[in-house]
Amino acid sequence: MGLIFHKDLSRNVFIIAYPVALGMFAQTFINLLETAFVGRLGEGTEACLAAVGLGVITLWIVGGFFNSISIGTLSMAARRFGEKNEEACGRVAFNSLTLALILGTVCALGGYFVTPFVFPFLSPDPKVVERGIPFLQIRFLGLFPFLLTVSYKSFFDSLGKTKVFMVTAVIMNIVNAFLCWVLIFGYWGFPRWELKGAAAAASISSAVGTMCMFSTSLFGKYRKRFRYYRITNLDPRIMRDILRISIPAGITATMTTIGFGLFLWIIGHIGTVEQAASNVTIQLASLFFLPCIGLGTASATLVGQNLGAKDPDKASSYGWEAAKLGVLIMGSAGALAFAFPEHIIRVFTPDENVVRAGIISIRVLGAFQTFQAAAIILTQSLLGAGASKFVMTVELILHYLFFVPLTYVFGIVFGLGIFGAWSAAMCYVIVLCIVMGLKFWEGGWKHIKI
Repeated sequence: MGLIFHKDLSRNVFIIAYPVALGMFAQTFINLLETAFVGRLGEGTEACLAAVGLGVITLWIVGGFFNSISIGTLSMAARRFGEKNEEACGRVAFNSLTLALILGTVCALGGYFVTPFVFPFLSPDPKVVERGIPFLQIRFLGLFPFLLTVSYKSFFDSLGKTKVFMVTAVIMNIVNAFLCWVLIFGYWGFPRWELKGAAAAASISSAVGTMCMFSTSLFGKYRKRFRYYRITNLDPRIMRDILRISIPAGITATMTTIGFGLFLWIIGHIGTVEQAASNVTIQLASLFFLPCIGLGTASATLVGQNLGAKDPDKASSYGWEAAKLGVLIMGSAGALAFAFPEHIIRVFTPDENVVRAGIISIRVLGAFQTFQAAAIILTQSLLGAGASKFVMTVELILHYLFFVPLTYVFGIVFGLGIFGAWSAAMCYVIVLCIVMGLKFWEGGWKHIKI
């Protein structure tokens, strides 16, 4: 029996989703380009790839927590927009930006100074540690402008104006591509900074993104309608409500990313080659996330807007429609990854050892893309409704009582290596999909007050 789509619902989801997916693709391409360039540094490539992988995972652990203000911002702003209260929507935006300013400063400076003490615990290989510390320090500095960009993005997304970030992300990517080329390899008279150059390129491009989003916010069609840049909009109660929704989502993001960090750490004890291959596979997985994130953002926006408009049944219909679209799109992408893993991994590195190990992990990744799509989109739909505590509880239980232990058992105890580790990931995604599907079907989220 095939999937049945509703034309009007699908069109509305797609109109919001595709700019998000394209914008996130451009942003994710920063990490992919970084990996591709680093994979061609020559001597020490395996250690460099492993250092980038561990550094990005660590960045996601910290940045993912603070990034969660986007969940509270989108949920609240979409509700107010659905209620046709534009000034209240603008107050949400102002208080979200204030939180981003404060948290971004703490996150960037704290991460920079703590990195030299933490990174040695992430890898037993001293070459990986030596390369990873300066890389991660510079990437942490880029979290300050990144969080401001995230706050702007979540506000515009709540209005359905997802093209704003799409354009911004394209500009960021162009800047990053140029800076990666000249700073990693030392072209055009620039110093050859290698991993430090990759980190600097990413951080500078984040600052460019913030300037683009701020410039857009000054356009009269937004500034005059929502009136966000007024000091009288500062309201501790709104900040508290944003944090009330965001903190469980932040804990979820941090703890699940730690779970994936432990996943990568376990694979590192299988071997550095396997860890490097898994880093490439994770980068590919982040690319696969993009249509899901686009559809999930669209679903979260439409769920929030329709709950604000007192139409919970329509909100539910949008969630299921987005999930069906995701299953169709990602099922096709997964089939291509399963069929052509070697061609895909050679885009990132010519290292034959990494290629051989990566073929296995990419094939497993491709096999569970339909489940991953449904799990991500339904989770985002629940977050859009404000069900962040439920999502947090499920993710913590599955990660630490199921996914991480299963990775160790399959990968090391049973001696299945990289195949066992990625099979554990597949089992986790399938269970997550089932749980989130049952929760969304049950419908208790329709009665959450924001």
